[in-house]
Amino acid sequence: MDMRRMAFRYKIIRFMPFAETAEFANIGVVAVSQDAGFFDYRLKLEAGKRVLNFFGNLDPDIYTFSVKRLAAELERIKRTAPNSGLQLSLFKSPDLEWSFDELTRPREGVFDFGSQRLFVCENLSEGLSVLFSYYVKRSFLSNAYREQILEREVRESLKSASLDNRFKPERLADGAYEVEFPFVEAEPKLGAGRVIKPLHLGQRDPTRIIDHGAKWRYAVERLRKHGKLNATDAVLFPVEGPTDASSENFAWRIEAYTETVDALRASDIQVVSVRDHDKIVEFAKTKHVSATEGIAEGRQLLNLKPRHG
Repeated sequence: MDMRRMAFRYKIIRFMPFAETAEFANIGVVAVSQDAGFFDYRLKLEAGKRVLNFFGNLDPDIYTFSVKRLAAELERIKRTAPNSGLQLSLFKSPDLEWSFDELTRPREGVFDFGSQRLFVCENLSEGLSVLFSYYVKRSFLSNAYREQILEREVRESLKSASLDNRFKPERLADGAYEVEFPFVEAEPKLGAGRVIKPLHLGQRDPTRIIDHGAKWRYAVERLRKHGKLNATDAVLFPVEGPTDASSENFAWRIEAYTETVDALRASDIQVVSVRDHDKIVEFAKTKHVSATEGIAEGRQLLNLKPRHG
């Protein structure tokens, strides 16, 4: 299906209660598209611990009162928009962009809207939610986002050794369970070949470190059990562990990390640091040997002939 890509202008809503320091916290996003008749926003209505801790002894009532007033104005403008942005409207509002510019112009107060930006997407409302998750909820700190960065690092290691073309993303499934690995050896002679999965094990909660490692250990064990990964298939997890030694529970996080790495290795999974370029390349270069090939090569080395029943 051909999906039309549309663009909208947006600004990040920043809460800045102390003009003297110019410190701010991202609390929302407001967007407009004149062509789509679209005006919408996402706003953090409650301050939460992160905002309150950032500004020290800030009275939470100041945040709540100010945000409620802003939300009322944003909602008033939104009601004048012809549609929600899910589809193009035949009617255009000449006032949306003016209202957007007027609302977000520099002025005294506890809110600042920063610079104007442009975002292109297929669904304006969903695109706005993506921006809110990124700038306010800080989705880039999630496991998935962090592991995307680690995957880029591994890809660069493979590319530097001209090995990147041998690996591709692939979903491995047993019918009831499936999981995607970012690096699976392409077209091996037998079996699924070598598998590489970068893993972030530096979460702030030690329990999450153990849970995340256990999830991927289970995936490998299950796929091997159901024949989707041969027992002899080599699996490498380049990992990143806790780094901020000043954190309050750093010792517990290190313990959880060490326990997790030991459990992965006990399940026949090779584990190296994601920064160990040489070991990653060495793993990728090593020829994959299936069980059948391994027996044949062993007999050849021992000069043995196959026995016939």
